[in-house]
Order: sequence, then C-alpha cells, then structure tokens
Amino acid sequence: MVAAVAVGALGCGGATAPPPAAGGADKPFAGVTLTATCPDETFARELTARCAAWAGRTGAKVVVESKPRADAGRGDVVVIRPTEIGAFAAKGDLLPLPSSYQGSGHALQWPRIVDIYQKSLSGWAGEVVALPLAGDGYVLAYRADRFADNAHRAAFQQKHARPLAAPATWEEAAEVAAFFADADKKPSLPPVPADPARLLTEYHQVAACYDRAKVAGGAESADPHATERALSFHIQAETGRPRLSAPGFTAAAAWLHAAVPFRAPLGGPGGTDPVYALDQGSAALAVLSLAEVGRLPRDPSGVVAARFRIANLPGTRTYFDPTGQRVPAARDAGPQGNFVPYLGSGGWVAGVATGCAAPDAGWDLLAELAGVTASLATIGEPTVGAGPFRIEHLDPAAWIRYGFDKNRTVDLAQGMRHYLGTDVTNPALALRTPDQAALMAALETEVRAAATGKSDPAAAIARAVDAWTTHDAAQKPEDLTKWRRNAVNLK
Repeated sequence: MVAAVAVGALGCGGATAPPPAAGGADKPFAGVTLTATCPDETFARELTARCAAWAGRTGAKVVVESKPRADAGRGDVVVIRPTEIGAFAAKGDLLPLPSSYQGSGHALQWPRIVDIYQKSLSGWAGEVVALPLAGDGYVLAYRADRFADNAHRAAFQQKHARPLAAPATWEEAAEVAAFFADADKKPSLPPVPADPARLLTEYHQVAACYDRAKVAGGAESADPHATERALSFHIQAETGRPRLSAPGFTAAAAWLHAAVPFRAPLGGPGGTDPVYALDQGSAALAVLSLAEVGRLPRDPSGVVAARFRIANLPGTRTYFDPTGQRVPAARDAGPQGNFVPYLGSGGWVAGVATGCAAPDAGWDLLAELAGVTASLATIGEPTVGAGPFRIEHLDPAAWIRYGFDKNRTVDLAQGMRHYLGTDVTNPALALRTPDQAALMAALETEVRAAATGKSDPAAAIARAVDAWTTHDAAQKPEDLTKWRRNAVNLK
C-alpha cells in the first residue's frame, strides 16, 4: 500500500533523475523523484510528514510506500530494522554513506549520534551503510498506587527488609511480582507477549545483563581482542561461532520460567497487551515499549494518570564471568546492578539502494530525517514510539508530548538515557546477519516454551543450541564467519 505521497520520487522505480545541480541552488533536486519503502504503516505516515518539508526545500518529490518486507528493497531509500541490514548489505544492495556526512560541520551533526549507532547498528563490514531514523526504547512501568498502599509497604518491608519500590534488578522484579501475586491473589505481571519479536526482546534484555559485566567509560584495553569480545553476544566475533550455550542465555530463560506463576493467563480480556494489564488488569509492573507508554490512560486534563510511574529497566545482581562462573555485580555498579543494554531489535534505520538513480538526493533526505530537528519531531510523537539515538534526544524536553507531569517526564528521559547506555562500552547487540530471522525463530520457539512453563529452561536452550548447530551445518563456513564479523561492523 502507498502510505503517502510528498514532493519527490526515487529513480529506482524507472524514473531518470537529472544531476542535482540541474534544479539550481535554491532547489538542488528539482525534477528528482525518490521512492522510500517502509514495512510499517505508522512509521511510513510519520516519514511522509518529515519528507514533505525536505521536498519543499529541495524541489524533489518523495513517494513513501508502506510495503511488505518482500517488496521493501525495491525503493531508492530502504527503511528497515537494524536487524535486517545484513540481508541487504551482504548482497551489496546498500551504498556507503559519503564521508562528507560524517564531519562535525555537516548539518547531520554525525558526532552527536551516539556511538553504538555510529559504529555498529548503522554499519556493515566497517562501512556506514545506513542512518538511524528511530532508536528502540523500553522502560519499567508500575502501579504507584499499589506500591504506596501502607499495608503492602509494611508487609514487604517485613518480608524483604527493604522498602517496597520500583525494582532495580530483575531479581527484585521477581520478588516484587511474587509479593503482589501472593498479597492480592491475582496475577501481578502481564501475559507472555504473543508477538515473537517482543518476547525475544524481553528475553534478551535479561540475558544481556547476565551475560557479561558492564564496562563503563572509554579506557583503552591492553587486550588486542577487546573490541571483538565487547561486541560478542549471540556470536563470538573473533571466530563467528555461536555463543547461545553461554550461561547468561539459560539464566534469562530461567528468569522467564520462574515468572510463570505470576503472569496473567493467555486468552483473557485485553489479550497480551501490557497496558491493559496495568490499567484494567491486576498487573503491578510491566516492561513497556515507548509506543505502549504513549497509550497509558490520561486524566481529564490530558496528563497521564498519576497511578502510573516510570522506572529504569532493571539490571541484575549477578553476571557470568568469561569462565562461566556467576559473580556478584560490582559494588560501584549502582542501584541498577549489572545493567547492560540490549540494542538494535527495534527502531528503524534507512539506507540508499545501490540502484538509486539519485544517491545524492537519497542521502540528503536521510541526513535531514536523522538530523536534529526532524528526529526530535519524530521521537516526540507518542504514537510512533521512536527511541533515542542522538545526544539531543536525552533532554527531558524531547519527551513532553508523552503526557507526564514534570517529574515523570524527567523519569522517562532518564529511563531513555539509561536504556541507551551511553556510558556502557559493551552493550549487547541484536543479531544482524542475513540468516538472523531463521536463528531467532528457532530461539523464540524454545524461549516461549520456557516462558510458558512447558519446558525446563536449560533443556529449552539446549534445543535452541542444537537447532542453531543444524542450521550452521547447512551453510558455507566461510559465509558464516564473514557475515558474523561484518554484522558487528568488523571486516
């Protein structure tokens, strides 16, 4: 479906674009038509509004099409998830970003894009092949009215010898969920997500914190393989071998398995919607995406109801060291314990297709969309649910339209800063290889079995490891090694 038509068009659809200078200095791309493809209707509508401003300024025409993934590569500008870069870049279907865009003097302000999007999530094999248009972002939401109940507070204090508050670690989240389920005799967590991608994101958010110690700061390491090890999550970057058998992945499945008694059952009112579970159901806390945060009910004045509060996504009390031993989080890790962000499973990036007849126009358009003004407008729209990827996005003013009062707006901005992990040098990244969809499908089957209580978590992950081993045996070893190094932006 064609989501919108603004001023402009892509030459890849058959149009021939003249050189940019033909339009004159005032309208440098007059006569150029660009077609941008995006599989998501909501984001395609948002892009249409942003493209219109660029088209009016440059004299070009942009057609934004919301198409199924199979047709998404037919445009001049391709909008995809970060996880899908490999499917395009490994075949040479994306052009590299010209170096002129990466200087501090360019309007894009490339240095203001956070490092993980500069160096990893927008790259392939050491080259930048896309620009971020939206990050991903999650927070922990909870029912402040239930946490403030005096009887609950006294009982929790007596049982755990600490105040009842928003959990700072996943272990605390399990304790809080168990407490409310016992106290209210009702489920305290939303149902297991029905969407496979959403379930895997929640699983990996836990697994990232168990998998490795958070490393903060930018100090140089004497280890010659420090970069590869910092980028290794699903795959060992040095060798290209899977790491799914690492104990952090089983620990995360065990956390989901232990939460089964506290979850609302499937098939109830509201389906698996965590916003419904918090508002109309009995859930006391839930992980919410930004789009879900944007749906929290508001009071008659237009402010999000006071019973909903936002907290940082949890870390863990322990993690596994390189030898596989479980060790406590460092004393200086802070209240969030060992928090390692998991990034790249959501959000959007966009690249210019190699067949584009007007690549200069394509990159100019994307630079505007990823620039300060347009990107602030995009992340400020709650229905879009776009997360941060620039330093400018971390200002509380960027989040005012989500409808919270001043203090809770600050909480949301802090939650985004925390989730992005700008001080963490070894975040866990979503898999971006051309075969990631098949690998994630096999993993999701087993994670769901553990998360619904149908399988022992260790057995579930062992079966996923077997499925990955079988998958790899059918591929060319040289392809696997190349893909998996290229996917973390290594050559």
